[in-house]
Amino acid sequence: MTDKGCDELELKVYDYCCRKGLLDLDGIVVGLSGGPDSVFLLTLLDKFRREKKINCDIVAVHVNHNLRPEDCDKDEAFVQDLCAAMNIRLFTESADVAKKSEDLGISVEEAGRRIRYSCFRRIAGSFAPRRYMIATAHHEGDLAETMMMNLFRGTGLDGMTAMQPVSDDLIRPLLCVSKKEIIEYLDARGISYCTDKTNFEDIGTRNVWRNKILPFIGEYTSRDPEDALNATHALLSKDREFIEGAAEEAYGRCAVDIGPFRAIDCGCRDFHAAIYTRILRRLWKETFDELTDLEAVNLNIAQDLMRKTGLEGFTSVDMPFGRIMWRMGDLAGFAEPGDTEAVACALAERDGYITSSAKVAIELCDGVKDNIPGTNLAVECSVVENIDDLSYNNHSWICPLDSPLLQGHTLVLENDCKAAKFTKAGSYGGKLLKDILADRKVPRPARAFVLAAVAGDTALWVPGAGHAAGFTDALSRDRFQEDGYEGRYLAVRISSEE
Repeated sequence: MTDKGCDELELKVYDYCCRKGLLDLDGIVVGLSGGPDSVFLLTLLDKFRREKKINCDIVAVHVNHNLRPEDCDKDEAFVQDLCAAMNIRLFTESADVAKKSEDLGISVEEAGRRIRYSCFRRIAGSFAPRRYMIATAHHEGDLAETMMMNLFRGTGLDGMTAMQPVSDDLIRPLLCVSKKEIIEYLDARGISYCTDKTNFEDIGTRNVWRNKILPFIGEYTSRDPEDALNATHALLSKDREFIEGAAEEAYGRCAVDIGPFRAIDCGCRDFHAAIYTRILRRLWKETFDELTDLEAVNLNIAQDLMRKTGLEGFTSVDMPFGRIMWRMGDLAGFAEPGDTEAVACALAERDGYITSSAKVAIELCDGVKDNIPGTNLAVECSVVENIDDLSYNNHSWICPLDSPLLQGHTLVLENDCKAAKFTKAGSYGGKLLKDILADRKVPRPARAFVLAAVAGDTALWVPGAGHAAGFTDALSRDRFQEDGYEGRYLAVRISSEE
């Protein structure tokens, strides 16, 4: 390659990065193996920085896999010298990839990938809140290999177009160049790099595709399979972009916040499958911040749950790593293993109940002002005589102190009181509170955490369900006054902590 050809290749990469918006960052974390691809990437980024074409920090990360002890140590020494010469900060890490492969029952190739990206993300995250992205040296050949590997795994559109210029926290500035161009540039510029001899061995799926299958296909096609696959990738990426735009719009219409959790309306099952499955994947990613472990079989289980009719109460199905998908009425979501009760409580609170996972037992009497454990709420009580000037919030209750239900008992705000009896004012034939909550479709995992004002074995006020004595607003006050009560009242107000 001539000097002019090198200059043109540099411009080609820079223009590609600008068009794809890859370089407007606070910093770039370059995965640096020492091989030709990553050396080429670091060389160009450093050149762009020195020429003031980009204005961001550049750091490099090298992971020593210890799979080829002597060679791996030489690679590490090489990248240390390279980064020192470029005045670029280098982070190195040593890992036992073979042991991780054995422990997890996965290929050495996959174990190495997991370790590398975990390290990259840890380093990038250490610069927060500044925005550092991870740059990998994937090129046109890697894209073609990935497409074919995924195709024969039984993938869909997403798998065929998985390698994009930007993917979450990753950027791939070299998807516009070939391996041949990279080698010719480095040789022309006299830039050294390491050679991993195992890349030329038919070990691992990617090597077989690179060294045997794609060259064999090329013998029987009129076009280089790498070029053809890259052209196909460009076409499919446009289709994917359109579908994902429609899915994002649909997700915005059906997503619902349930306290700190995100759910979707099950009505989204009526969307086309191309949209519907993306909504589920979007929800999974938003819940767990990754998509790696959501497979087709899990999507099918999730869809089955959302399609079921006649479901009663809070229902869940198992997902990978102990996670669950839950459904309550027309809402569904994903949750970590320990979040089931918290999700159920958030659903209950959406219907006006107050819940706490902590033990609550607060005596309600004049002058009390106390924070409610396990919540961001406080309860305040005061004795009043003139109820005409009272103000109300969503969780106010005014209890007549002479109520027969109170006599001989201490009034306590508490949870885990399912065995208390509750008869809503104006009703007959009360039930145990646990049965009331079941009738009102409060999620089973949340019922023990619902707060109520209890005297003896009787619930006098259950925020979200009603009251057995007194009143909670102006309308119920007018009804209460019809009985002509003229005694004193205890005003109980629950509100956000000050």
